[in-house]
Amino acid sequence: MDETDSKSSKIDELLQYIEERLAELEAEKEELREYQEKDKERRCLDYALKDADLARIDAQIAELDQMQRMAIGRDGDDKAEFEEREKEIEVCIPTFFEW
Repeated sequence: MDETDSKSSKIDELLQYIEERLAELEAEKEELREYQEKDKERRCLDYALKDADLARIDAQIAELDQMQRMAIGRDGDDKAEFEEREKEIEVCIPTFFEW
């Protein structure tokens, strides 16, 4: 009988330990779920910030490309104007020295 009571007592202790451990695991499970929700929210915010930065940078690149295209076109005009004025100077130089 004592042996049965002893085994019953050990079984009760083991069941109590299992119930306590299950309660701890449930609490950890809840903490993990909350952490995962917060992590998901953090990743969403991080993505939104990076996306906004990327959009801003893309806009700046597009603006610089536009400015470069305009400058290239203007360089051609400036070069043609420079050559035209050079010819005018060449024409004027002999008459200048004749004075």
